[in-house]
Parts: sequence; structure tokens; C-alpha cells
Amino acid sequence: MFKRIFAAVMLAAFFNYTFGCIISKKQKVLKEELSGPQEKIVQAVYHNGDFVTFNRAGGQYQIKLNVIGGFTAGGIPVTLPINSIKQFRTSRPTIVSSEAAKTARITEVVYMGGMPNISGKFVTYNETGGRYDEARGAITGTPMAGIVFTVGMDRVLEFRTSQPDTILRSDFLANPTQTLTEIVTQYQEIITFDEKGGRFYKEWRGVAGFTDNNVPSEINIDDILYVRVSKTDAAASIFATLGGLAAGFLVVLAIIAATKESCPFIYAYDGERYVFDAEPLGGAICAGLAKTDYSRLEHLQPKNGQYSLLLRNEVEETQYLDEMKLMVIDHAPDIAIMPDAGGKMHVIARPVSPSAAHDERGRDLLKFMQQRDHIAWQTYMPRDTSFRGQNLRHELTLEFPKPAGAKTAKLLVNAGTALWGSNMIREMLQLRGDRVNAWYDGVNKAGPEMFELFQFIEREELYLLKLNLKIGDQWVQQGFISGSGPLIIEDRVLPLDVSRIAGNKLTIRLNPPMGFWNIDYLGVEYGDDPTVEVQEVAATGAEDWNAADVVAPISAADKKYFVMPEVGNWAKVSFAAPPPRAGTKRSIFLKTGGYYEIQIDKTQPAQMELIRQLLTTPGKIVEYSLNEYVKWRALQMSVR
Repeated sequence: MFKRIFAAVMLAAFFNYTFGCIISKKQKVLKEELSGPQEKIVQAVYHNGDFVTFNRAGGQYQIKLNVIGGFTAGGIPVTLPINSIKQFRTSRPTIVSSEAAKTARITEVVYMGGMPNISGKFVTYNETGGRYDEARGAITGTPMAGIVFTVGMDRVLEFRTSQPDTILRSDFLANPTQTLTEIVTQYQEIITFDEKGGRFYKEWRGVAGFTDNNVPSEINIDDILYVRVSKTDAAASIFATLGGLAAGFLVVLAIIAATKESCPFIYAYDGERYVFDAEPLGGAICAGLAKTDYSRLEHLQPKNGQYSLLLRNEVEETQYLDEMKLMVIDHAPDIAIMPDAGGKMHVIARPVSPSAAHDERGRDLLKFMQQRDHIAWQTYMPRDTSFRGQNLRHELTLEFPKPAGAKTAKLLVNAGTALWGSNMIREMLQLRGDRVNAWYDGVNKAGPEMFELFQFIEREELYLLKLNLKIGDQWVQQGFISGSGPLIIEDRVLPLDVSRIAGNKLTIRLNPPMGFWNIDYLGVEYGDDPTVEVQEVAATGAEDWNAADVVAPISAADKKYFVMPEVGNWAKVSFAAPPPRAGTKRSIFLKTGGYYEIQIDKTQPAQMELIRQLLTTPGKIVEYSLNEYVKWRALQMSVR
């Protein structure tokens, strides 16, 4: 691991020294990989698709001891040290309206003050209670402290006519599993929890920071589905770069090194910096599985008539790159462009989002899948091995409105491989140990190993997901969704034949194995598919880390590869930017051909019996993967 991290650090340092540039990356990470305040967390996504976006300072991973945590009634996560709590409440008071408060005996009022959007100041009146003073437009009375307290009606958040039950701190700690409805702090602030209540955590792990609205937020790690982190490095020399990296970049590289398996990272120059924009060729783990990918470049902008890309090997792989070209489409501003798996570009003019989406437990998934917003659905990974013996596939059902008479449609997909699913590629190859080269040879020659692999992939749907369409009372398979990512998942179009579907509803079903898929968006477009003009642009210049000209190997699909054998290898590639067309919007895709080989320990003996079980027993690989995750998670949590 250290070798991998050190090489990546030296790559970043040398890269900045050579080009004097800034590199920027936002990416999803497994929440268990967060190791401390070094990572700048830009977003945390909850199980149900809700999310918190942090301000420019970002959120940070934290560990706290002996705290009360939960969500406020307004949905804001909060944690407080137990020693800062003055009163523990276990029931809810009766709350009345401001009009009813004018004639009621008020036991307590909560008024403006305290932590914004989290807590309020409050006062508890004595047995006489607080009363409405019409002349002053206020509630007035004598608190338990014995000094008359008056608060204007316009400042009161809640009028209460009963007292909640309370318990002593010692009684609560004797039975810390009970739920709290409210807590009162030493500063006489009151925090009301939602219906789930607050609970005690002997050790709390989570993410804390200020949201983009500058509201404080502290989120328990177990309430988080995943997080997105950002890293930017802007150094002027090798030494300055290394100093900057020590604070944060190193940790995020460790995360990538631990879990990410893919081909090169592609950084697009946006006019100011190189921004992480694509990671093509996922799953093309040997020459026999070489493929061509089409990656949307969302950040690429011209400078001095040139587009610039950076290719970087950031994981322990040998990467073989064949043809690399830009596909440039100038189109009407009110449409979008999406490719299919074969690289045909499709016009998207009137996409229809799902009207309903739910999983096997009936949970609503619309927040995840209604739009392409980087809030992607994925498996909430297990804490323990209670999943054993259970069904280890999800059942995702989505419904779309369908116009009368529609015969054809396009399914619009933004989906790909989950981080843990990507990690399992390396794990499965490592099982082959000292026999992996023989296996590669068999796949490359399209031998029985290739046939066995395709059967396995088709059955288990780890990296190729079956699309099922409901026709009458039957589910009919209509193609596959191919995995991409895991850090950037790509758009794809799948053609659908809907001519046999009666009624005004289109229903699809997916059965992804647990832990292997991300799904950000699913939509449908009906009607004609007009053609678009695509300009293929070849590289005009390409230079690698040795200052060698590498234009030739990436100019054509001829299997004359540009090879990046080690972590730290890179190349800078430039393309002449075609002149823009007036009144149009430009979409750019990178066409990349090639494959990669993951560097594993080939001295370890192959575990052929386990491999046989995984290949021949339906669902065995998913159970094995989840078992490995539970062990890995326990290790991650124990070392921090």
C-alpha cells in the first residue's frame, strides 16, 4: 500500500512542477474509508436519497465519545457531549396555537435564540404558569428561578401547556438504550428530536461541518449511504507540493488505492485547471476483454484553439491505450446528446422521468433516480453477517408514463459499478494467484475461460445488468446496462420496443446484486431519433512522462498501444478545437479503446476450489463479496 501511495504522491508533485497547473477531483468514497479531518467532504448522501451539501470549507470526519445524537424535528442532524446536557426528557409536551395560548395556562415557552435552526431558548414557569398579557402582546409569568419573565408573542416558537417527563443523567446512563424526545443544554437551550428520538453513543463516528446555507450539521456515519470528497492541489514546486499533499491529498489517494480498479484517470482542462472528468475501460481487465468506451467530458474547454487532456495511471495496473479521439457535436441548445454502447449519438429532447420507483421493500427511490444529479442509489452495505441466507439481490421497479400509440423508446441510463464492486475485480483476480497468467492467456485466445467468464457475468449481473420490461403479465429482457465508473458513471442509451405494451404505463425492473451497482438516473424518451453530425478529432500532440511523443499509438484502433506500466505514469494530449457554430451548444465525448491488467501478487497459490464454487454456485460471489466487505469494514473501523 505504501508503495502505491508514495508513487501517487510523487506523480502529483512532479506533475505540478512540470506543468505548473492545478488538478481538481470530486469523487465518491466509501464512508468507512474516511480517516480524519484531512478529507474535504463536499456532500453526504442519506439512505433515502436526501443529502447535505457542505459549504466551501467542507465537512470533516470526526470521532466523538459519549454523545447524544439524532435528528431535530426540522430534520437537522445534531450531536452533543452528554456532559453538556442539563436535562433529559423522555416524553413530549402538549403544544397549543398562539390563539389558544391567550386563554391557557402556559407551563413552558420555547422562543427564538440558541443555535440557528437547531435549538431554541426556553423558560419553564412555576405552578402558577405563564399568562397572556394583552397590553404587552406577550406571555408573562414567574419561572422556577423566581424572577418574572416576559416574552413577546412574536418571538415564541412553541406554547406548551404540559411538562414532559424527565430523568436524571445517572438514570439515563444506567439504561442508555432508551430514547430521548428532548434535551436541555447547560446554556438553557432546548433541542427537540424527531419521532426517532435522540440516543446515546458511547463512540460516535460521523461527518460534521456547515452546510451551504451555513447551518451546522453533524451526521452519524450509520445514517450515511456514501460521501463525496474533493481534493485540489495547486503547488509551485515539488517541495511545496509535497508539503501541501501531506495534509490531505495523501489520504484520498490511499482511498483510491484501496478500493478503485479502473483504467486511466482522465483530467480535462477547463481553462484554469485540470478536472477529473472520465475513467474509461472499466472491466476491460485483459486483452481479450479490450473495448471502446465513450465518456462525456463535461469540463473540457479550449485554450488558444486547443483542447487538453491529462491521462494518469493512479492505481497498480498496467494500462494499454489504443485509439483516443474526441467526438464533438454542435447541436441546438435545448437538446442533450447521449451515446449508446456502440458509440452512436442520440438526441434527447423530451426526456420523461419515472413517476414511481421502489425497491424490494417498497422504499421510495424517486429522490435517487428522477434526475442526473450525482445522488445515486446504491446498496446500504451490511454492518455484520446477518445477510447470510437472505436474498442478496435487489428488485428495483420503475414506472414511466407512456403516450398512446408509442412503438419505440430510448431508455436513458446513468448507472455504473459501485466502489466495492470495483474492488472485487482485484479480489477475484487475486484468487487466481500463480495461475492468473494462464487464465489471461485462455481469455485472450477466446478459449473456454472466455465462455465460462461470460456465463458467470451474465448469470450474476455483477458488471452487466439485465433490463427487464413488463409486457402484459410477463417480464421480458430487453438488453443490458453495462457498468462504468466507479468514480464517474457514464450516460448510456438503450433502445426499447414498447409496441406490445398496452395502456399508458411503461414498467421496467432491475435486479442488481447487493454492493455492485450505482444508479443515478433512469429516464425514457419516446418518438423519432434524428441523426446528429459528429466531428471525430484526432490528437495533434501527445507527450508522456519521459517527454516521448506518443501520438502514433493513440491515433488509430490498431492494437499498437500506448502503455502506462506503473503508478505515476502520465501523458498530456492535445486536440485542435473545431470552430464553434453560431447558435449551438457543444457536447464532447472521449472515445477510448484499450484495456488494463491489474497488478496482483502472482506468487500466491491459486484458490481453485473457491473459484470453482464462485463460478458454479448462483449467488455465491455476492455472499463472498459481502463477507469480505464486513471483514474489511471491521478492520477499517478498528484502526482509526
